[in-house]
Amino acid sequence: MTNEEFERHVEFSLQQQARFDADMEELKAGLAATRKIVDRTAETVSSLTAVTFEGFKVLSDAQRVTEEQLQKLTARMDRHLSDNHGLEN
Repeated sequence: MTNEEFERHVEFSLQQQARFDADMEELKAGLAATRKIVDRTAETVSSLTAVTFEGFKVLSDAQRVTEEQLQKLTARMDRHLSDNHGLEN
């Protein structure tokens, strides 16, 4: 290998290393940005999950109250009809 070939090889190797280093820095920056996005997404999902579970609790409580009121109404209607206020002969 001549001196000129060696110098070209060294120059090529240095350029490749510099390109590799630049690519690695770009990947690190991309990874950091991706981590931020994932963290924000996880926080959003967690928040939405909490809101959803609270909404289910409110709906469940409302459903329980509705069922209790419906049972009371049904019992009153049953009493009303059993007292022959349904006017059936």
